[in-house]
Amino acid sequence: MRHPGVIAFNSSLSRRYFSVIILVLVILPSHTSGLVSGHAHNTPQAGKKANPSAPRSLSPRLILPPEQNEIGPVTVSPDGRLLATATSRRRRSVARRLLGLVTLSSTEDQFRSDSLIKLWDAGNGELKKVISDVTVDHVSALVFSPDARALLASDGSWPPRLKLWDLQTGKLLFEGPGHRIGFSSDGSTLAITTKQCNARLIDVATGTVKAILTVGTKPHQWDFCSVRVYLSNDNQRLITASSDRDSELWDMHTGRQLAVLTGTDYLNYSYWDGDTEMFSPDGKTAITAKTDFSYPHATRTLDVWDASTGKLLRSIDNAAEPVRFSPDGKVFAARSTLRSEPEASFSLWEVETGKLIKTFRERKAVAGDIAWGPDGRTIAVSGDKLRIWDVESGKLRTTLPVVVDWEFNFVGTVGNWDQLFFSPDSRFLIVANEKSTRIIDVKSGAVLEKIDKLRLGSFTPEGYWVTRTTDKRSVAVWGLPAN
Repeated sequence: MRHPGVIAFNSSLSRRYFSVIILVLVILPSHTSGLVSGHAHNTPQAGKKANPSAPRSLSPRLILPPEQNEIGPVTVSPDGRLLATATSRRRRSVARRLLGLVTLSSTEDQFRSDSLIKLWDAGNGELKKVISDVTVDHVSALVFSPDARALLASDGSWPPRLKLWDLQTGKLLFEGPGHRIGFSSDGSTLAITTKQCNARLIDVATGTVKAILTVGTKPHQWDFCSVRVYLSNDNQRLITASSDRDSELWDMHTGRQLAVLTGTDYLNYSYWDGDTEMFSPDGKTAITAKTDFSYPHATRTLDVWDASTGKLLRSIDNAAEPVRFSPDGKVFAARSTLRSEPEASFSLWEVETGKLIKTFRERKAVAGDIAWGPDGRTIAVSGDKLRIWDVESGKLRTTLPVVVDWEFNFVGTVGNWDQLFFSPDSRFLIVANEKSTRIIDVKSGAVLEKIDKLRLGSFTPEGYWVTRTTDKRSVAVWGLPAN
């Protein structure tokens, strides 16, 4: 007999053998027990305030009841009202899975897992809904739609298998192989890429495919495809970028190609380079990057396009990705590449005119990722060091050492560099990689917490910070220090 609060779903499983999982939203844990700062706490009942005595700067507002199995991905709805967690339990023993590999049995027999996706009230910890599912290996990613009416899950098969759930009815709207790209800002469309290196637009309300964008890129080895999709905030346009052709501008509603953005450098927008911002916040402007090679030097250029027509408006020399727009959309920051200015780190340009506003310089500075504070007054830059700049004065507020986590993966030894995330009120900066998470007071530059082996959590709109506990069995909602 099923538990009355559980909705059961059956699905067909991918029959390809388990390979490397690319889509990862899992918050990597510490190997210690207890809560995030390594101190032990008593877990309170859901909805009650937790004991705030241990962490120096964080106080747990809420701790969800512990799970029997380890929690995988954790995500927060855009409105901050819901938490989603996923746990998976292997249905086959290790011995049976090894036997399955030898006998070439199907992937579902070797790696299938019972998974539970739970929806919680982020305010009081009440369990709202449970989705019972069978996945290949485990649930590796969870993403809410912007209106929190749908939830996208990805499993550990290769290519990943995606499932889109209607959270009002519990209905499975869409299921199929593909790589998660993201929802349109109004939540009506889901964009994914497929093994065939095409992009698909899914109608979220019905789960039907409303358009297939034939990009024409050829798959690489291991059935890997480099196609990326970038959606405008006004829900009108999208850009596809891939490793062997120019980027293309498309109509988001009809799937019709509007223009080819010639000269786009594929290296900047391939899978390996992560996300960059192509559209301005109002959706009217798009920016791509390219490289002109003149041995032994390479010149970097940003091209600014009219996002409605695909017309080239202007080119900005000696600037390169990442491109980051200010919160009001009037200015963008990008890395400076002038060889004559070795101390230049990044610069600001006006979006409308392309006018250079200001260049931020620091000796031997290298700009990696760039992040604006939500108030538009502060910019954080990772690279050789972590630097926090005052936008108005151009002065360097704080310089902090970075924490580099070197790891070996299937493409070789790579650096796992810092990712930057501001709290909604711009008071705190979360700096995280797979080795440590640091919470920094933006005004003073002080490191309030340094938590080893705990990757970044999520901020709610109210400024609470949501993470797994370090024993991976529960989820904590933390309140950052008051003013």
